[in-house]
Amino acid sequence: MKNANRVSLYGMVILLCVILFAVSGCGGNSPAPAKSNATGKPQYGGTLKVVVGTVSSLDPQMEAADEPMSRHIFETPLSLDENGGVQTGLCTYKYSDDALTLSLILRDGVKFHNGSPVKAEDVAASISRWANNVSFGKSYVGKYMDSISAADDKTVVIKFKSVASLALTSLAYEYMGAYVMPKAVCEEYASSPVINTAKIIGTGPYKLSEWKQ
Repeated sequence: MKNANRVSLYGMVILLCVILFAVSGCGGNSPAPAKSNATGKPQYGGTLKVVVGTVSSLDPQMEAADEPMSRHIFETPLSLDENGGVQTGLCTYKYSDDALTLSLILRDGVKFHNGSPVKAEDVAASISRWANNVSFGKSYVGKYMDSISAADDKTVVIKFKSVASLALTSLAYEYMGAYVMPKAVCEEYASSPVINTAKIIGTGPYKLSEWKQ
C-alpha cells in the first residue's frame, strides 16, 4: 500500500513538472514588450490623456479624490522632498525661538495663472480656509493657531497657542493640502468647494483650460 502511494505521488510530481514546462513554453510565443519611445528630452505640445477616478470638484483643498488633478494646478506654501523633509514651496519659512510664531516669506515674482501677483494675503486666506474646513488642516494647524495675518505683501505670520509640531509638514502636504489660491476666491467659497471653473486659479505647472464633464 505504501509503495502504491509512493508511485502515485511520484506520478503527480512528474505530471506537475510537465504542465509547468508546457506553460513556460507557451510564454515563448508572447509578444515582446513595446519599446519605449522616450528620448530623455522634454516634449512640447500634443495632448496628454490621463485616466482618473470620479472627480467632483477641482478645488485643491476640498477634493478628496485618490489622485486629485488640481494638485498639478496649485501649489502649497511649502513642499516635501523624496525623504519627507520640508523644503521651500511658494514660501520659505522661519520660526521664532519659542516655536510659537511661524513666518512664511513668499518667493519673488510668483504670479497666479491670471497674471496677478501672489501676495501674502492670498497665502494667509488660503491657509485660514484650509485650517477651518479640512480635517487634516484643523487637526495639525487649525487647533493650535491663535492668529494668521499678512505682515506685508510678502510675509505671512502665524501665531500658535501652543507648539504645533507638525505644522511645517502639514503646510507642505499634497493631499487636500493648504493650496494657495486668490484671497477673493477663498472669501467667496469660505466653507464650500469651488464649483466655478473660472475661479480655479493657481500657480502650479499646469493651467486649467477647460473641464469637460
